Amino acid sequence: MKLGRVEVVLDYIVDLDNPDMVQHAKDAIFSDIGNIYPNDLDTIIHVNEDGHGLEESDIPEFLREDEDDD
Repeated sequence: MKLGRVEVVLDYIVDLDNPDMVQHAKDAIFSDIGNIYPNDLDTIIHVNEDGHGLEESDIPEFLREDEDDD
């Protein structure tokens, strides 16, 4: 079994000491997702092979249930 991650990758670098900047970035991400969905959502969803430190038990139960149906 080769483990990896399916993740949403959308981020902005911010000054964490600036709460207005942090909120602006959050709002921008929300807007970006709204503009992407449903047409190009695959552009921000990435599948990465990354077995470092991952174990089969890390797979969420709801995904393992789907595997049992095969």
